[in-house]
Amino acid sequence: MATPVYTRCKTCATATTKRCHGCSKGVDSAGLPAITYYCGRDCQRIHFKTHKKQCWGANARRQLYRGGQFLQDVYFAFREAAFNLLVYRVKSEKGMLHIYEPPVFTTGPAFFAFPDHLVSDSKDKKAILSYCNCTFASAVMGEMVQKAFRGIANHNAIHEIQFAPKDGIGRIVCHEGNEINSKDYAHEVFRVVLKDAEYILDLAGAQYAQHRAIVPLPQYLSSYYRPFPPPTVSKLGHKGGWLREIVDGDVRGIAATCDPCTFPVYYDMVKLMRLTVDDWERKQKTTLAKVLNEKQGIFEARTGEVLAALTTNIRAFAATWKVPEGPTFESVAVPLKEGSRGGRMTVKTKGYVGPEKFFEKYCADVEYGTTEQPTEQDVVAEAAG
Repeated sequence: MATPVYTRCKTCATATTKRCHGCSKGVDSAGLPAITYYCGRDCQRIHFKTHKKQCWGANARRQLYRGGQFLQDVYFAFREAAFNLLVYRVKSEKGMLHIYEPPVFTTGPAFFAFPDHLVSDSKDKKAILSYCNCTFASAVMGEMVQKAFRGIANHNAIHEIQFAPKDGIGRIVCHEGNEINSKDYAHEVFRVVLKDAEYILDLAGAQYAQHRAIVPLPQYLSSYYRPFPPPTVSKLGHKGGWLREIVDGDVRGIAATCDPCTFPVYYDMVKLMRLTVDDWERKQKTTLAKVLNEKQGIFEARTGEVLAALTTNIRAFAATWKVPEGPTFESVAVPLKEGSRGGRMTVKTKGYVGPEKFFEKYCADVEYGTTEQPTEQDVVAEAAG
């Protein structure tokens, strides 16, 4: 039999093992357990006015940290499914990862299989997956961020921030043909404002050896942030709107070096993710935010269900774009809009199936939480047939 561990009552300092059940699974600002103990109900009632905010905060931080890790897992699943770099060599040297690509191409498969045979370390893999992809992390994950943090941070309490990272913290050197690029580009993250503190949600920080999904704002600023030039702060959904505008043909927001050959497919994959999560919430009669506050066993089971469904669907949707005989893209000139500098955009070929039709045909009959839930191979095989 385990020996009881005694601590002190928050009100009278009497030794006790009893805890506040309202926040017994809450966490502190670093994501570590934050438990408040009382010797009995009288002391708990006396301390209630003071503890009420602390109780809410501990539970809100649990939802934040759980949600942050879930969102990062979804992002990496999305990124691996829609990996648009044709990497043929990876070399680790003096703490840096050198990745080698052919020169920029404008026709061919939209996505490629990640070169797992070239990378043995999971952190190196995530660094490559997140390389130069933080803008897309904001664009494709904005809706999911709002779903995960519902109840603790409303739309106006979540912002998209673009800033200059500290010099020399990037881990990737990209060799593209004869060009070598080791520049640290502007980085994008989400700022989440809770009632008691502010936090950074960094989905694509692995390229800077920053693997935590949630970091308290002061700690993040001291480690990764360069104050000049000043950061750009936008409302949640700004980058999602930017992606939609580009798909509609307005390319003013695209960097001159960026060929948006896969933007429309990214946009449609966001729709597929929305359809998947909405379907899971409807069938399971719950919400993502509620599940993030469940007991550990239920939390792990439910988030495992929706992560598996998302991973299966987005990988299956992207799979046909990874082979030459599947749908391909062609980068063509986009007609100028008033005030636009013009640019290049994807043309979807015959054989392309949109997200609504794809979901209805291959994913809508899924029974979540059963052993019969289809795998990526099942969905791909049915689509191919």
